[in-house]
Amino acid sequence: MGDKEEGGDPRFQWVLRQVKSAYRNLNVDGSTFAPAEEDMILEFLDGSTITTLWFSESKGGLTVTSSTPANVKKGGDKTTGYLYMLKTSSDPVSESNYRDQLVVGDLTAGLTPLDHMARVAHEIYLPLITNPRNQEVWSEMVLKEVVESVNGFMANVQITQGQVEGMTCLPLPPDSDLMEVEEPVNGDLLETGVLPADVNEISANKERIHVLEGALITWTKQIKAVLKQDPEQLLKGASHPGPLSELDFWYNMSSNLNSIFAQLQSEKVRRVLRYLDRAKSTYTTPFGKLCKEMFQARARANSNHKFLKSLRPYFEDLESEMDFQNLATHFRPIMHLVLLVWKGSPYYNTPARLVVLMREICNTLIRQACKYLSGDRIFEMIEQEQSRQAVEMLRTTLRIFGQFKSTYFDYKAKANEEVPENKWSKVQNNAIFVRLDSFLERCHDILELTQTIMQFSKLAKIEVGGTKGKTLTTSVMQIYSDFQTTVAAIQHVDYDIMDLDVKQFEEAWYDFRSRSKELERRLGSVITQGFDDCTTITGQFKLLDSFDTLVNRPIIADELERKYVELINSYSEDLHHVQHIFMECREEPPISHNLPPIAGALSWCRGLHERVRLPMDKLKLLDRKIMEREEAREVIAEYTTFLGHLADFERSKIDAWGESIESSSQAKLKNPLLRKEDDASQQSSMGLLYVNFDPLLVRLLREVKYFLLLGLDVPKSARDIYNQVEVFRQWRCNLDLVVDANNEVLKILLPVEKPLLQSYLDKFDKTIEEGINKLNWTSSGVNEFIEIAMEQVQLVKEITQSMKDNLNNVNGIMEKWAKPIMERKPKPVDEEEFERNYKGLKATRYAEIREGGRDISSFLKETNKVLKVSNASVYWRDYVDFVNNIVIDGLAHVITVSLEYLLDQIDPDSIKKGNKLPMLEITLDLIGQEAKFVPDVGTTENGKGVRDRVNSWIGSFVLISTLVKRLDTPDGNFMREMHTDYDVGSLLAIINETLSENEAACDDLKAQFEEHSYLWTTDLPIYFKEFMDDAWFTTELDSRQLDLAKYKDAITKYESVKAKIQQLESPTDVGWLRVNTTPIKQSLVSLSGKWINMFTSRLKNYLVDKLTTLEDFMLQVKEGLEMEVSGGEGEETNKENLMEVMSNIRDVKKAMDVTQEMFQPLRDCISVLRDHGVDINDTMVKKHTVQDYLEDAPMHWDQVVKKTFQIKETILPLQMAEASTLKEELESFFLKMREYRNDFRANAPFNFSGPIEEAYGSLDQYANGLFEMERQASAYNEKEDLFEMNVSKYPEVSDTKQELRLLKNLWDFKAMMLSVHGSWKSALWSEIQTDKLEDENRKLLKTLRANGNDNAVIKGWNVYRDIENSIKDMAIVLPLVADLHHPAMRDRHWSMLAKICEVTEVNPHDPKFTFDDMIALNLHLHVDDVSECVETATKEKKIEDNLAKIESEWSNFELLYVPHKDTEMFVIKMVEEVVEALDAHQLELQTMIGLGKFVDHFRDKVLDWQQKLGNVQEVTKLWETVSKMWGSLESIFLASADIRSQLPDDTKRFEGIDGEFKELMKGACGTPNVLEACLVDGREEGLRSMKERLELCQKSLNEYLDVKKKIFPRFYFVSAIALLDMLANGTNPPKIIPYLGDCYDSLNDVRFVADPEKEGELSTKTVDLMIAKDKEKMPMFETFTMEGEVEVYLNNLTEHMRYTLKLWLRDGVEAGSAWDIGEADKRRHVWVKVYPAQVVCTGSQIYWTEETGASLEELEGGQEDAVKRYLATCKDRLAHLITLVLGDLERGDRTKIITLITLDVHGRDVVNKLITDKVESVGAFLWQQQLRFDFDPSNLDTNIKICDYKTKYFYEWVGNTGRLVITPLTDRCYITLTMGLRLFLGGAPAGPAGTGKTETTKDLARALALPCYVYNCSDQMSYLTMADIFRGLTQTGAWGCFDEFNRINIEVLSVVSAQLRAIQNALIYNKPSCDIGFGEIMVKRVAGFATCGFFITMNPGYAGRTELPD
Repeated sequence: MGDKEEGGDPRFQWVLRQVKSAYRNLNVDGSTFAPAEEDMILEFLDGSTITTLWFSESKGGLTVTSSTPANVKKGGDKTTGYLYMLKTSSDPVSESNYRDQLVVGDLTAGLTPLDHMARVAHEIYLPLITNPRNQEVWSEMVLKEVVESVNGFMANVQITQGQVEGMTCLPLPPDSDLMEVEEPVNGDLLETGVLPADVNEISANKERIHVLEGALITWTKQIKAVLKQDPEQLLKGASHPGPLSELDFWYNMSSNLNSIFAQLQSEKVRRVLRYLDRAKSTYTTPFGKLCKEMFQARARANSNHKFLKSLRPYFEDLESEMDFQNLATHFRPIMHLVLLVWKGSPYYNTPARLVVLMREICNTLIRQACKYLSGDRIFEMIEQEQSRQAVEMLRTTLRIFGQFKSTYFDYKAKANEEVPENKWSKVQNNAIFVRLDSFLERCHDILELTQTIMQFSKLAKIEVGGTKGKTLTTSVMQIYSDFQTTVAAIQHVDYDIMDLDVKQFEEAWYDFRSRSKELERRLGSVITQGFDDCTTITGQFKLLDSFDTLVNRPIIADELERKYVELINSYSEDLHHVQHIFMECREEPPISHNLPPIAGALSWCRGLHERVRLPMDKLKLLDRKIMEREEAREVIAEYTTFLGHLADFERSKIDAWGESIESSSQAKLKNPLLRKEDDASQQSSMGLLYVNFDPLLVRLLREVKYFLLLGLDVPKSARDIYNQVEVFRQWRCNLDLVVDANNEVLKILLPVEKPLLQSYLDKFDKTIEEGINKLNWTSSGVNEFIEIAMEQVQLVKEITQSMKDNLNNVNGIMEKWAKPIMERKPKPVDEEEFERNYKGLKATRYAEIREGGRDISSFLKETNKVLKVSNASVYWRDYVDFVNNIVIDGLAHVITVSLEYLLDQIDPDSIKKGNKLPMLEITLDLIGQEAKFVPDVGTTENGKGVRDRVNSWIGSFVLISTLVKRLDTPDGNFMREMHTDYDVGSLLAIINETLSENEAACDDLKAQFEEHSYLWTTDLPIYFKEFMDDAWFTTELDSRQLDLAKYKDAITKYESVKAKIQQLESPTDVGWLRVNTTPIKQSLVSLSGKWINMFTSRLKNYLVDKLTTLEDFMLQVKEGLEMEVSGGEGEETNKENLMEVMSNIRDVKKAMDVTQEMFQPLRDCISVLRDHGVDINDTMVKKHTVQDYLEDAPMHWDQVVKKTFQIKETILPLQMAEASTLKEELESFFLKMREYRNDFRANAPFNFSGPIEEAYGSLDQYANGLFEMERQASAYNEKEDLFEMNVSKYPEVSDTKQELRLLKNLWDFKAMMLSVHGSWKSALWSEIQTDKLEDENRKLLKTLRANGNDNAVIKGWNVYRDIENSIKDMAIVLPLVADLHHPAMRDRHWSMLAKICEVTEVNPHDPKFTFDDMIALNLHLHVDDVSECVETATKEKKIEDNLAKIESEWSNFELLYVPHKDTEMFVIKMVEEVVEALDAHQLELQTMIGLGKFVDHFRDKVLDWQQKLGNVQEVTKLWETVSKMWGSLESIFLASADIRSQLPDDTKRFEGIDGEFKELMKGACGTPNVLEACLVDGREEGLRSMKERLELCQKSLNEYLDVKKKIFPRFYFVSAIALLDMLANGTNPPKIIPYLGDCYDSLNDVRFVADPEKEGELSTKTVDLMIAKDKEKMPMFETFTMEGEVEVYLNNLTEHMRYTLKLWLRDGVEAGSAWDIGEADKRRHVWVKVYPAQVVCTGSQIYWTEETGASLEELEGGQEDAVKRYLATCKDRLAHLITLVLGDLERGDRTKIITLITLDVHGRDVVNKLITDKVESVGAFLWQQQLRFDFDPSNLDTNIKICDYKTKYFYEWVGNTGRLVITPLTDRCYITLTMGLRLFLGGAPAGPAGTGKTETTKDLARALALPCYVYNCSDQMSYLTMADIFRGLTQTGAWGCFDEFNRINIEVLSVVSAQLRAIQNALIYNKPSCDIGFGEIMVKRVAGFATCGFFITMNPGYAGRTELPD
C-alpha cells in the first residue's frame, strides 16, 4: 500500500484523499487499511463484483465494507456517520476518468437515509437553488419550474417520511413563503374568524397564495384519505385478516389522527391558515369543516382503541395457540370481553363493528384449522394408511368450530338479555359466519372424501374366492384401480383443498362423488355375484366381512338386502349339514393328529359348536326385520336344539374316559428308564439309546392337559399322575439330553475316529447299565443316576467336540486358503507393476499358508493331547493319515482356485462375458530391424517373456505345496501329490492352450505392422538409387527428363501408407493383454515421412540443380563468346580463344532444344511439390526464388541463343581455315590404333597357363597403352565436333577395353579359386565341414558360370576352361568326403574303400589324417563305387538301430491284468501303447526285409522278430476276444438255473471253457511281459479253441432269447442284461417286478397277497393290485398268479391288466349313469374320486360323446335349446371340479381332477362352438372331427371314431398321467395323425423344440389306451438297433415315437426306410406277418385292427441333424 500511496495509482490516491477529508480527526494513510480491506478497495477499482464501499469509524480506526450497513452508530455527544463511494457502472474504474465514474457521499449517524436525504435537500440543495446568484443564468420560466419541482420533491419526501413511520405528515410550504407571512391581528382564523386589515396587500401576492393553497389542498387530500379508512375494507381483500388487524387498525387510526391534530396545532400550519384566511381563499371554509370531521373521528378512534386494547392479549393467544384442540378454552374469555366492550363503548357497539370483529375471529379459526390439517397432509396420511387419524382430525375441527358457534350464541342471548336497548339480535348470523359455514361445509365434504377413500382402500387387499374368484377379484381390482384414478384426479389438483378461496374444488368434488357412486354400483354387482358364487355360509359371511363397512354404503346396502334371506336359508342348510356330520361321526369322530383321542373328540365337538355359533352370531347382527321373519325363527330354534345334542355328547365322552384310566397308568410307570435296541438294524448296530417312557403315559398326560385347557373335570388318579408331570418332564428332558448326546456322538464319529474314543464309550455304557436294567419311573435315585450319566456323557461329548472342533478348524483353514493367490487391478498395468503387486500378495498368502500349516500341526497335537493316545498307536496313525489327506485336498484346491482365477483372467470367453479389461499392458515397438513385443509374448532365453511370467506365476501356485509340512512323516512336502493331481494338470493344459491362442492373436496384430516392414528393411539409398535410375524418360529430342508421374505416384503411395498406419488402433486389446502400439506407430509414421521426404527432396534438389546449372551455363557462354579470337591486321589468329568460342557455340546449339524443352517439366515439378505440401518459397537460385527464376529463365535463354548465332557468323572464316589441318592429323592416328589392336589380340594372356604373376604383368602393359589411345581419340573427336566435321569412331578402343576387363576378372577369379582350394587341404579329417566346403565350391562354380553367361566370349579362352575343370573335380570329391564321414562307416567299409581306390589301406582313425590325404585317393575317379560303399553302411546302420529299439521296447512291455467284477479272477486288458507299438514295429520289420542286399547282414534276426510279433498280435487279439466273451457269458451259464436247464449242452461246453480259461489266467498273471506271456507253447491254439466254442455258446443263447422275445415281444424293449436276469429269475416273480416298468407304459409294480400257507409272510406268486409309475393303484377284480415261464405269465399279466381295466370301465360307466339323477354321493364330482384316473377320463369321454350326440339329435328333432342345456350341464360339472381343486386333495386325486378339467374344458369349448356355429346334426364335420368314444356293454369294447378313422380302445393301463391342454391345433394334430394311421402311414409332427410334438403324440396314444415308447435318436443307432425296435413295436402292437429322428446317420436311414416299407406293406395288404431282414415277425392286431404306429419328430436346422432321404 505504501507504493500506491507514494506513487502510484491515482485512483487510490483520490480515494485516500476523500477518506482523509471526511475523517480529519484520524491519521489516515496507506497503512490504515488491513490487507483484506486493501484487496476490497482494489477489487472495487479494478473488478466488477463490488460496486459500493462504506467507510466508518470504529475504535479509533477505520472500517471498510462492501455491504450496506444495517444501522448507524452514535458516538456520545458527537455523531460519527458513514462515507460511501459507488461506481456509476460495474466496469473497472479507469485511471483517466475515475472522477466521472465515482460518486462520493456521507450519511449522518442517527438518521435514516430518508431523513438524511430530507436534510440534505432542505439544507444544501434548496439554498443552492434559491440563491439569487445561482439563478442569474435562468429565465423566469425555468426558475419557476425548478423551484416548484424542488418544493414538490421536498413535500413528497416529508409525506414519505410520515408513511414510513405510520403517520400522515402534512408537508409545509417552503420556509421563504412561511417567513414572509405576518402574524394575524385578531388571532387565529380558526378561533376568531376575523380577517386582517391589509387584505388587499395579501391578495396582491398571488404567487405565495398559490403556494399556500397548494399545501392546503395536499393536506385536505391526506386527511380525507385517513378518514375514508374502514376496517371492513380489509375483509374485502384476499388476506382474510384476524382480529388483531382490527385492533391494529384502531391503534393506527388513533395515532394518525392524533398526529394530524398535533400538526394542525403547530405554529407553522396555523400561520398558513391565517394567511389564507386573510387572503379570502376559497379553500379555508371546506378545510375548516374537514377539520371538525377529523376531530370527531379522532375522538371515536381514541375511544375504540381504549376499549379494544384489553382484547389484544386474548387475540394474540388465540392466533399463537399451537394445540388446535385447546382453541375452545379461548372462546368464552374473548366473547365475555367483547360483550363488555359492547356494553361500555360509546362507539364500538354497532352491528357493523361486531360483524367485522367476529368475521376476523372466524378467519383466525379457519387459519388455525388449515395449519392443523391441510389438504396435502390429509392425502399424505391416506397414503401412509393413517386415514383414521385424518378422519379424527377432521371431526375435531368440526367439533371446535361447533363449540365456537355455540359460545357465540350463548353470549348473543346474554347480550340480548343484558342490553335490551342494543341487542345482538340485530346482527344477522349469516353475515358473521358466512365464511366459517363455508369452511365447515368444505370440512364435511373432505370428511366424506376421506371416509370414502378409507373404505375403498380395503379393496386393495380383498381377494374373492370361489369358482368365479379370479374374475371377481379382477373386477374388484379394476374398481379399485378406477377409484385410485378418481382419487388421483382430486389429489393432484394444483391447490390446497382446504383453501376456501379456491372455487374449483366444488367441481372436482362433484365429479368425485359421481364417479364414486358409479363405482359403488359396480362393486355392489361384484359383491352380489360373489355372494351367489359362495357355496358355504362361512364363505358368504367372509365375503361380507372382507368388504367391511363398504356393504353399509347406501347403494351397496340396497343391492344386498335381498341376499340376506338367501343367507338365512344357506345357514339353515349348513346347520343341517353339521347335524348330519355330527350324527355320522359321533361314534368315531375325526381327530387332529396333534391331539389325544378324548380331547380330540371333545375339540371336534366344540369345533362343530363354533361352526354353527359364529354364523348365528353374525346373523343376529342383521337388520331386525330380517331376523323376525318365519325362516329366521325356525333356524334359531334348530340351532338351540343342536347345541343341546353337542352338550350331551361332551358329557358322555368325559364319563367314559374317566372309567378307562384307572388301571392302565400305574403299570406303565414300572418300565425301565432307558432301553437299547438289540436287533441287527443299522441304527442299533451303532448302540443308540432311547428314553423308555411309554406312549400311553404321554397320551394320558396330554389328555389331562387338554382337559384342563378345555376347562373339564379330571379323575383323581389321572390328576395324581399329572401332578408329577413336571418331575417326569425334567427326567425325560435330562434323559433325552443324555441319550441325544450319546447318540449324537455315535452318529458324528467317523470310522477313523471311533477307535480313538472306544475306552470312553465303554465307560459310559457301564454307567448307563443301571438305567437300562434297574431303575424305573417310580424308583428313587433317578436324579443321582441322571447326574452321573450326564457327567459321563458330557465327558465323551466334550472330547468328541474337541476333536471335531480341531478337525473343523483344519477344514476352516482349508476354506480360508481357498482363494486365489493372484489379484489383478481393474485396469491394465505393465508387467513390472503387476509383478510388484503380485509379490506382495504372494508373500502375504505364503505367510498365511505357512501359519495355517503350523496351526494344523498344533490342532493335531491338541487332539492327541485330549484323547491321550500314543503317537505310535495304529488308530492314531490312521487318523493322522486322514487329516493329511484333508490337507492334500485343501492344497490342491488352493492351486486349482488360483489356476481357475488365472484362467478366468486370460480366457477370451470369460473376458468377453464379464466385460473385463485386459490384465497386463505390453508394448509393440520397432527394435532394430524387427517389430517386437516388449516384453515378448512367448518364452525367451532370459526368462522375461509374458509366457515365462505366467509360468512363474503357475510355479508359485504349485510352490504352495512346499509351505506346509507333511503330517504323516517327519519331513517332506506335498509337491508330488500336486503334480499328479488331475484337476491341476487339466487346468495347466487349458491355460497353456489359451496362452498359445493369445500369442497367435498377438502375432496377428504384429503382422498388421509387419505388412509395412519394407519401410525399415529396405536399404533406402540403394532402393532410391534404383528408383532414380528408373524414373527417367527420353523425350523426342533425346533428352532425359524426370518421370514426374512415378515420383507423384510414389509420394502418394507413401502418404497413403502413412495415413493407414496412423489409422491403426492404439492401444489394442488382445485377449488379456493390452498392446500399446503407439511406439511402433510413431516409428512407422516417421519412416513413411522419411520416404516421402526422400522423393520430395529429390524433386526439390533436381529443380534447383537444373536451374542452377542453366544459370551457370548461360554465364559461362556469355563470358566465352566475349573472348577475342583475332588480333589486328597482320596478327595471327588466337587459336585457343577460337576453340573456346567455338566450344561455347557448339554447347549452345546442342542445348537449344533440350533447354527449351526443360522449362515445362520444371513447372510441373513445382506443381507436384506444392500438391504434396512442400514449401519452396524459401528455395533460392542465384538470389531469386525458384518460382521467379523459372518464370524469367526462358527469356534469358533466348537472349543467349541470339547472341550465340551472332558470334558464329563473325568467326566463320577463321573456322574454315583450321579445318584442313585437322584432317591430316586424323589419318595418322587411325593407323596407329590399328597396330595396337593387332598386337593385343596376338600376345595378351588368353591361353596362358603359366604363373599368375606373369599374366598380371602382361595385362598391366596392355592397359597402359589402351589408356593413352583413349585419351588421344577423345581429343580428336572433340575437335571434329567443334569444326562441325563428322565425328570419327574407334571400335578398336571399346573392344580392347572390354576384352581386357574380362581377361583381368578371369585371372582374378582363378587366383581366388586356387587360394580357397589350397586352404582346405590342411584340415584334419575329424574337423572337415563338408557342407560348408560344398557351399563355397558351389558358389565358385555359380559365379564362374554367371560370368560366362554374361560374357560368352570368355568361354572360348583356355583360362576359363582350366578354372571350370578344377572346380568340377572338387565338386565331385566333396560329397564323397561327406558321405565317408557317416557314423555308419565301419572297418569293413574302409577296407572296401581301400580296395576301390587301389591303395593298401585307408585309416581315418589316424589323428594326422587330413583332407589332402583324402584328395590323394583320387575319389573323383571312383565316384559310383565309393557311393555304393557309403550307402551300404548307412542302410545297415539304420537296420541295426531299429532292431535294437524294437528289442528294447518289447523287453519292457507288460500285459495289464484287471479284476473281473468283484471276484478274485483277473482278465487281460490290452494297453493302448502295446497295440500301437505292435502295429508300428511289424510295419518296420516288413520294410526292413524288403531292403534286399542291405539286410543280408541282419536277415536272420529280422525274420525272427517278424515271427515273434506276428504271434503276439494274433494271441492278444484272441485273448482279448475270449476274455470279453467269457465275461459276458459267465454270469449267464454259471448263475442262471433257467439257462442251464434250457441249454444243457452249451452249459456243459461253457463249464469246460471256464475251467480252461481260469487255469490260463492263473498261470498268465505271473508272467507280465507281453512276449513271454504270448509266446508260451500252445497258447494260440488254446485260445482259438476257446473262441470257437464260446461263439457256439453265444449263438445258442441268442437263438434262445429270440424265442423268448417272440413269445413276449415286450422283451425287445428290455436291455439284454435285464432280459437275462429276468429269465434267470423267472421262477421268482418278486425279482421280475423291478423290470416291469421297462415292459409297460405305466405298470411298474404289483402287490403280493398274504401267503395263506405261511402266516405273516407274503406270497411270491399271487398279486391282487397293480401300481403305476405315478404311484396310482388299481385293485384287480381277481387275483393273478405268476407261475410257469416268465414270458408266458407276463403275457397273461398283460391280458389280466386289460381285463381288469375293462371291468373298471364297465363299473365306472354304469355308476356314471346316476351323475345327474342319483343321490349326492353319486354325483360326478364324488364319482371322480372313486375310480382310477383312466376310467374317469375315458368314462367322461364316453358320456360326453353320448350326451353331446343326444343333444344334437334333440336339436335336430326340434328342441332348439337342447345343446344350450347341455352346455349349462357341462359348465356346472366343470364348476364342481374346480371347487374340488380349490380344496385339499391328495396328490393323485389332484392330478386326476386337473386332467379331467382339461378334457371337460375342451368338451365345453366344443359344445359352445357347436352352438356358435349353429350345428344342427351329428353329421356335421365340426362334430365328426372330434375324438368320440362309444362303450359296448355286451363285449366291454369301446369303439373310437374321428372323422372316417375307426378303431378300438386297447385297454393298456396308462396310469394317472396328466394331459396337455387340448387346443384347436391339438384337434388338427389328432385328425392328421389318425388319418395317417388310416392310410397305414405314420406321422411327423413338425415345429420348434419344446412345442409339444412328442407329448401330443403320447396324449393321443393315452386316449386310445395304446402303449407308446419314446426313443431319443442319436448317431449311435444302427439299422440293427432299429430292427429290434420295429420287431418289438410290430409284435406288441405299440406305438413308437422317434424324437429327433434326423440325428440318425443317412446310411442307417436308408435301411430304416426299407424296414418301414416292409411293415407298411404288411399293414396295407393285411398280411399276418412281415420280414424286415431277420426272419418273419407277426403283426399284432386287436379285433382286426393293426395297432402298431410309427411317428417321428424333428428339429430341422439344428447342429448334427440330417435331411431325410427321399
